[in-house]
Amino acid sequence: MTPPAAADLQSARQTDLITIEQFEQMSFEFPVDLVKGRIEEMPPPGAAHGRVCGNIFFFLEGWARQSDAGAVT
Repeated sequence: MTPPAAADLQSARQTDLITIEQFEQMSFEFPVDLVKGRIEEMPPPGAAHGRVCGNIFFFLEGWARQSDAGAVT
């Protein structure tokens, strides 16, 4: 059985609520999430997201080097 395509997003938005099991069988070409039984398109990460990730990496990398704990990837 072929999983439903991203084109099914429109029909899924306009019809009944779906279950997590149904959602897991679907495939999408862009980030989506299941919210209260409805498929919601997720916004792309922005500048704030990049800054937070960079700051976390900076602190983890410093700790890993000091502790000889390996590499942060």
